[in-house]
Amino acid sequence: MIAGMSLERVTITMPSETLSAAKEAADREGMSVSAWLSRAAERAAERAAERAAKRAAGRSRQASCRP
Repeated sequence: MIAGMSLERVTITMPSETLSAAKEAADREGMSVSAWLSRAAERAAERAAERAAKRAAGRSRQASCRP
């Protein structure tokens, strides 16, 4: 966590197999499940933003190539 970052408590629902896998992964990395899930969500959000930016850039290029 970044110093000074505010935290919010949330309740999520997920398949028990997914939770088990997350718990195992967090344990392997010496992290709490909360920290591991937070990091996973942050990384997924970054990837989604990158994909959205690439799609937007592609649409912009296509629009500029039209006669």
